[in-house]
Amino acid sequence: MGFDLLRFIYNDKDSQSFQGRLLQRAHELLPDETARWILELIDSENERQDGYLSAANEMDICWDDSLGAALLEKSRSPDLKPQILGSLLEFLLSRDLPDGRESAESHIDKGLHGTEPEQRLAVIAGQALLRCASDAGWTKIWPLIKENKTIGREIIESASYRHVGWREFRQ
Repeated sequence: MGFDLLRFIYNDKDSQSFQGRLLQRAHELLPDETARWILELIDSENERQDGYLSAANEMDICWDDSLGAALLEKSRSPDLKPQILGSLLEFLLSRDLPDGRESAESHIDKGLHGTEPEQRLAVIAGQALLRCASDAGWTKIWPLIKENKTIGREIIESASYRHVGWREFRQ
């Protein structure tokens, strides 16, 4: 299906609204296809050098339990770049998807004594918990800080100045 047409960037709000309504209708009619398309967008964005997740708008428009499950599975992929993983976890946690927290915590557990790339993902996952979990992930973050001061410090430091002025911690 030609969902790529829906990614065309418009300059005015009416066109963006129309694009959103088209995607919403496509998702109502073909939810599996739109979910697959969104996962392909994430894969494509993960392959780019900047590793920036720009599919959040599409994920928001098509949000339902089925897409949540697919995104949760994607968040468990060891192949995701840190920025993509962080954005995906923040998206899932901000929607209170219970298993989103489990996914973030599993990245922390792997990185606690893991390789350098696993440690980077642990920092990103910890940051997502700190910023988006209803309790700031403190039951996971505090023991981590005490056990591995390096990773704990990186989580706190990165969360304290990432996107300054852009978004506040969740309340």
